[in-house]
Amino acid sequence: MINGANDFGPFTEFRYTGKIRVIFQSGNRVTGVETTGRGDRTARNEGVGSRLAAVRNQVAGVSCITIPNGRLCQTGTAAAGQRVTSFFIRNGRVTRIGVAFVID
Repeated sequence: MINGANDFGPFTEFRYTGKIRVIFQSGNRVTGVETTGRGDRTARNEGVGSRLAAVRNQVAGVSCITIPNGRLCQTGTAAAGQRVTSFFIRNGRVTRIGVAFVID
């Protein structure tokens, strides 16, 4: 367990085998889950290691932008209270996936 604080207040993070992180931001409700492990997949079998083209073709409603060191593909709306699924992509492959509630 890791405790800390950021711009949104105190947080608690749990790390599990399989490279899964669960974050509680300012309370006792899960606000984010992230994985860099290859074992967790979407319903259409996309996950860490998948190619950018597969994410674009298999994940409904995904949109992608260029960011430093790669691409970011997201579903959902980045508005307060909404849930967003993010695929972080480097060298054409997914390296990390996160599902989080937008705080601000």
